[in-house]
Amino acid sequence: MKIANNETSVEYPCTEIVKCYFVSEKEIHDGVEQPTAKDMIVRQPSKYVYVIEGVSAANVQVADISGRACSQCISPLNGGVRIDLTSTPQGVYIIHIGKGQSIKIMRRHD
Repeated sequence: MKIANNETSVEYPCTEIVKCYFVSEKEIHDGVEQPTAKDMIVRQPSKYVYVIEGVSAANVQVADISGRACSQCISPLNGGVRIDLTSTPQGVYIIHIGKGQSIKIMRRHD
């Protein structure tokens, strides 16, 4: 992945990128925001597995970019939820957490 602005550019192998955020001077919003709850912790113990502490499974939804639910990816944990995307097809997935908080994930072939 190449990231550039008017002054410089940097390249990273896609396999090394854990999280990606897009910031624009024009305030472009795609409805996907990084979670901001102070008591919520998002961990990534392996490539396509996410653990979100501080939320219940009832408050988490996973969908692909076309809006199809991926409820089989969600497992409740004590004090949180585990989301496993390792067996899903490649594509973009959105993890919706509570009210208006989401994480966008790109699932690639290994």
